[in-house]
Amino acid sequence: MNHIAILLVNTGSPAEPTPQAVKTYLSEFLSDPYVVDLPAFLWKPFLNGVLLHIRPQRSAGKYRQIWNENGSPLVHISRQLTIRVEEVIKQHINPAPQVILAMRYGCPSIAQVLSDFHRQGIRKIIVLPLFPQYSKTTSGTILAEVKRQAGNMQIQPVEPYFAKQVYLDTLTDHLHNFWAQTSIAPKVLFSFHGIPQRMVHKGDPYEQHCLQTAQSLAARLNLSREQWGLGFQSRFGHGKWLQPTIQDTLHTWIQSGVRHVQIFPPGFAVDCLETLYELNIELTQAFQIYEGLKLEIIPALNDSQLHAEMVAKILLSEFQTI
Repeated sequence: MNHIAILLVNTGSPAEPTPQAVKTYLSEFLSDPYVVDLPAFLWKPFLNGVLLHIRPQRSAGKYRQIWNENGSPLVHISRQLTIRVEEVIKQHINPAPQVILAMRYGCPSIAQVLSDFHRQGIRKIIVLPLFPQYSKTTSGTILAEVKRQAGNMQIQPVEPYFAKQVYLDTLTDHLHNFWAQTSIAPKVLFSFHGIPQRMVHKGDPYEQHCLQTAQSLAARLNLSREQWGLGFQSRFGHGKWLQPTIQDTLHTWIQSGVRHVQIFPPGFAVDCLETLYELNIELTQAFQIYEGLKLEIIPALNDSQLHAEMVAKILLSEFQTI
């Protein structure tokens, strides 16, 4: 197995919670045509002439509120998860392939990691984007970049795992563990990152993957249709994005008398800006105007042993085809 390596890939993060570092990160992220599929002659002047002069300052303030002694939560938790996955893999394969983390944007970059693989004589890479539900904005751009940097190395992408039993079972166990420490709320909201509606119209399967995950998870949890809902978050820009938003769903529930909601993000492998700031800080503060409302944000799977074993099982199944 010395010629095989496993590559886990997440989105990435600014190197620091400063305007300049955020600007560097956003420039790479928002220049990706897989993420922003607008004509370059329209998008690039706005990006470089307007957006990158405004957004970095505001976004840096958000990152500062979630930054900790380990730096970026997304990067740190992803690294810890990678270490744990490798430990599980070693229990099943000897000699075990190395398990390495890369980021689509920022560091460690896919280009850096694959350059190291070249020097080590790696001939085959099993690639797992840490995104259960496929979208070209996440897994699509990751796999495209890996292929672009791979040279003569063989790439074996892992299929999206939004409907895999091991993933759904792990989410179920994770939620049961959380509820064992508290209790289940009258309403459970599954929150997914949004994408522009036009991408779905062009054939992106993301919305259907999210719906299938939510429905399957609710069934495993024995939630009635009245107990759960699905919403999308993190809208960017003024175009139409996937609906309903989590805000719209919450407003509807509150107007019907609901005063206790738990929000869980099944599509986020690890906690990041979208969960730690947008949900835990921004959303909860915005809804403080409702007297008696209790919003609980359930953490992502993160670097838990449950998550590590789930990822390892998905990866180990790939070796049956080698």
